[in-house]
Amino acid sequence: MPYRFGSHVSCQGGLLAALNRAVETGCDVMQIFVSSPQKWATEATLIPVKPEPKAARKPDSVLTKNNNQWNCKPISDSDAALFETTWKESGIGATIAHTSYLINVASPDDSLWQKSLDALVVEWQRAEQLKLEGL
Repeated sequence: MPYRFGSHVSCQGGLLAALNRAVETGCDVMQIFVSSPQKWATEATLIPVKPEPKAARKPDSVLTKNNNQWNCKPISDSDAALFETTWKESGIGATIAHTSYLINVASPDDSLWQKSLDALVVEWQRAEQLKLEGL
């Protein structure tokens, strides 16, 4: 397998700005964030989750709610399509998303575990919407 040069690139200015940075830097692959790496949903917007025993924990219905509760602007279908088209035309290979720094699915704290799982699913959905190759 040939070696590839890549970098984590800033999404400041939008996803296309990140793609342009990767191209200008000469990247073959790139890594981006699909939401803020340092923010949780605000407590006021979270749907209360009744803690379950650890053996029975599972994703909650909060996962299907609007991405606004996760402090990230929803990605429109047209923006996702434009990103995909521009990405494919750019010659950049694999694009991978980096999850939030706050996610900890190994937390022994039920509240943090649930918040982490919910955030992970939202980021996974956003990565799939952009047709990224990994999260």
